[in-house]
Amino acid sequence: MKLILEKLYPTVYGILGGLIFFFFFRHTQLSASLNNLIITVVTISATAVGFLATIMSIFFTLTDKPIIKKLKGVGIYQQIIKYIRSAIIWAFVVCIFSAALFLFGSDNSWFTYLLTIWIFCIVTCIFACYRFISIFYKILTGN
Repeated sequence: MKLILEKLYPTVYGILGGLIFFFFFRHTQLSASLNNLIITVVTISATAVGFLATIMSIFFTLTDKPIIKKLKGVGIYQQIIKYIRSAIIWAFVVCIFSAALFLFGSDNSWFTYLLTIWIFCIVTCIFACYRFISIFYKILTGN
C-alpha cells in the first residue's frame, strides 16, 4: 500500500491542484504579469530537467559503489531510476506546455482549460521532484 501511495501521490496532488484552480479560481482576473510567471516556470523547469538528468547520469556511473549494490540487492534501484525519469519527464512537460501557453496567449477561448492543465502539470512536477529528492536524501544520509 505504501509503495502505491508513493507512486501515485504526485499525480493525485496534481489532479487536486488542477481541480482546485478550475472550480475555485478559474473566474479570477489574471494578472498582466502572467507571461512573466510563465517564462519563469519555463526557466525553472528547464533547469530542473538539466539538474535531474545530471543526477541520473551520476547514478549510472556509481554502479560499483556499495550503496548502489545494496539498492539493487533489495530491488529498489529500478524504482528510483523510474522516479528520476518521471521527475525529468514532468519537468520537460511543464517546460514545453509553459512555452506553448506563452505562445498561444490568453486570448484563446480554451485558455482556462489550458491553464488548468498547466497547473496540474506544475503541481505534479513539483511532487515528482520532491519524491525523488526525498528518496535521494535518504540514500545520501543512510536513513
